[in-house]
Amino acid sequence: MKRQEISRLELASYLLSPSLFVMVTLMIVEAILAAATTWLVINAGRKVAVGQFLLSDLIWILTAQSASYVAGVISWIFAERAGYRGFGKFMLRFARENRGKVKLLNEKPAREQVEPFLTGETFQCFFNVMYELEFSLKLLLGLVFNALVLGTQIDVSLPFAYLGALGALLLMQWILQQPLARAYLENQRMNNRVTAQGYTAWDNIFSGNSYN
Repeated sequence: MKRQEISRLELASYLLSPSLFVMVTLMIVEAILAAATTWLVINAGRKVAVGQFLLSDLIWILTAQSASYVAGVISWIFAERAGYRGFGKFMLRFARENRGKVKLLNEKPAREQVEPFLTGETFQCFFNVMYELEFSLKLLLGLVFNALVLGTQIDVSLPFAYLGALGALLLMQWILQQPLARAYLENQRMNNRVTAQGYTAWDNIFSGNSYN
């Protein structure tokens, strides 16, 4: 029976959880507080220009920025929890599909195919996805809220400039998606082979086998 490949939507569904929604909420709060810090800095600069800067302005800036950092740290904790859940659900699916297809791990082809799952490659891949998602979302939210602040406080055309830059970056990502995906998969395949060969070598060492 041919093993059914996992779809993108199914893979994404493994990450959907209450922890993920809490992470997104905290990241929105973090971006809002960071934008509030930008607003406070702009207004403090205007007061400095007329000689009216107060210590309370500095305290508000430090408070808003510190709260933004705290929200970001807590969101990272929930991102980890969402990643663990996705990894667990994927490994459960893998175990169910392969429980009747156990092969000897001393066979080189079988070892190179199975070993990465036993040495944490799947774990690393899942958390790379989570970290990429978190980084991209943080960049987008920071861009949106700071553009709104700069547009209302400095120049109304600035949000459109930010939007143009974001559109250009998205277009570049879409154009380069396929070559980047192929390069990433090839790199991951080579990492899997190196990891598998490394474990084979250590097994031979500890078992007294001189072949490596």
